Amino acid sequence: MAKSMIMPPERFTHSTLYQMGEIHGLLMFAQALARLHSDRDGLLRELEQAFQHGLASLENLPEAGDAVIDGYQFVVGAIRRVLGAA
Repeated sequence: MAKSMIMPPERFTHSTLYQMGEIHGLLMFAQALARLHSDRDGLLRELEQAFQHGLASLENLPEAGDAVIDGYQFVVGAIRRVLGAA
């Protein structure tokens, strides 16, 4: 009998929570860098280009549902707020 390829619920939950922790850590790091950057306007211009490219890339992925896009926009919004652009 072949093993199921579906991840058990407890493993999936752990994996999802682990990824949430990773994302939170990266967001806090990005916010710290944004606060310390000497040219916030220049940084914001560069980030806006990166954000738009990142969003376009996500929207082209068939498996990227609304939750993925919402999560991406949440992080982008948090970084924009730190830079005073939201």
